[in-house]
Amino acid sequence: MLLMLGYTGAILSFLACFIGFLTMIFFGINRKKYERLVAVYQGESLYMNDFNKLAVYFGYFSSYFPIVFFYNLLKNKKIKTGKDTFAPADAYTFMQSLPRELTGWITIYYWMHFIWMSMIAVGGVMLAIAKVSGLDPTA
Repeated sequence: MLLMLGYTGAILSFLACFIGFLTMIFFGINRKKYERLVAVYQGESLYMNDFNKLAVYFGYFSSYFPIVFFYNLLKNKKIKTGKDTFAPADAYTFMQSLPRELTGWITIYYWMHFIWMSMIAVGGVMLAIAKVSGLDPTA
């Protein structure tokens, strides 16, 4: 049973790496839309926290954080900006008013990241359990 757990963990981890690679390709395909979306959003001088303002300049490697921000705006989820304050309503309205061709890829990209990060975490835990129990499938 533990040996099977180790092999499953290894398979999940390698599959997660493959999906991670696919997210890089997907981002490369949609990079122009990402850059245009950021430019349009920042051009409106709407709220974006400082970390996301900085993260937009690092391409794929930090794109997840601004995408989560945009995803939350699109899905009308509250974004906390302080202890008792939230992102202004005009940011939500603006983001939801953008054409689908500019924002449609965000949900797919968000879920691709979520899936590969979850798979790598679960696969890593499975491998760790197998290793601690003395059944290392990678040895």
